Amino acid sequence: LQRGLNNCFAYDLVPAVPTVEAALRAARRVNDLPTAIRIFEGLKEKVENKGQYQAYLDELKPLRDELGVPTKEEMYGQAL
Repeated sequence: LQRGLNNCFAYDLVPAVPTVEAALRAARRVNDLPTAIRIFEGLKEKVENKGQYQAYLDELKPLRDELGVPTKEEMYGQAL
């Protein structure tokens, strides 16, 4: 899982939503919550602005709720 994520985030492009969904499901399947949270940290670094990051969060909100994956901001109360 982590090797695949390293390859995915190594490119200049931001991963598509279905790719992020599959990665989140895989992380929860192997019970690796820290990796699931770090996926969002990686997205935050890859996108060009806060609006794009918020769009990812909004689109992935139902899946995050289903899998119980918080973001770092939700856990520690930091601003986007």
